[in-house]
Amino acid sequence: MLLDRHFRYRRLILGALLVIVTVVVTSLTSGDRGATTGLENLVNDVVLPAQALAFRVSQALRSVGAWFSDVRTLRRENEELKKRIAEMDYVRVQLEEALSENRRLRELVGFIEESGFSFIPAAVVGRNPDNWFSALVLDRGSRHGVVRDSPVVSSKGLVGRTTKVTERTSTVMLLLDPDSSVGVIVERSRDAGIVFGGRGDGRVKMTMFSRDADVREGDLVVTSGLGSVFPKGILVGYVERVEREDYGLTKSALVRPAGDFGRMEEVLIVRRPAEERPR
Repeated sequence: MLLDRHFRYRRLILGALLVIVTVVVTSLTSGDRGATTGLENLVNDVVLPAQALAFRVSQALRSVGAWFSDVRTLRRENEELKKRIAEMDYVRVQLEEALSENRRLRELVGFIEESGFSFIPAAVVGRNPDNWFSALVLDRGSRHGVVRDSPVVSSKGLVGRTTKVTERTSTVMLLLDPDSSVGVIVERSRDAGIVFGGRGDGRVKMTMFSRDADVREGDLVVTSGLGSVFPKGILVGYVERVEREDYGLTKSALVRPAGDFGRMEEVLIVRRPAEERPR
């Protein structure tokens, strides 16, 4: 602004001087004649181009000033747009999170309606930092009806069982934990076995009771209901590979769990009947 004002003043002074010189020269050389003198022509030849140049310089300076003003305006608008984009990104993330949560909850509701069990919904509020796939901490405890050894499931299948229950929280031993074991059957053939955790590769090992058990790749594995913890018919996973051990005396298989233990956020705790609860 100061630069623009300085050149404006100089332009006004220069224009005034040129006008004064023109008027004086014209007055001195004018008379009753009809033609201009050589001096007048000389002055006109000098003054008019100078005036034109001053006008062009003025326009150029005005354009430069306007350019600087536009740059400042663009910078302000750019900062404003950045803020609005950041706000929109935040809203978008919140919407995506809400949609994702809604989808997961709808899946849980569908699982509840199809299973026939009675559940206690719970959210994952903690994990074991030393072993991410070993245990979960849930926001439901004894005051909500949770007891020790309650089965825990997701909309995909079996998650594990509660091993520690406080008034407001409960700890879940996952199916992948080395101390985990679950009685299972192959859904297609009804052959029975036990699934053990602890492999460390996201899979569990199923050891069959019979060396002649009919188990194949792709078979569904579900809980057998044997024992006092897991009800019958909960999906555990899918057979990936069948193996024979101990010189063919036993048959085993690698099972890929149905649940995604790394991304679990909401689960269902199977409500155990009062007569089955530990005393």
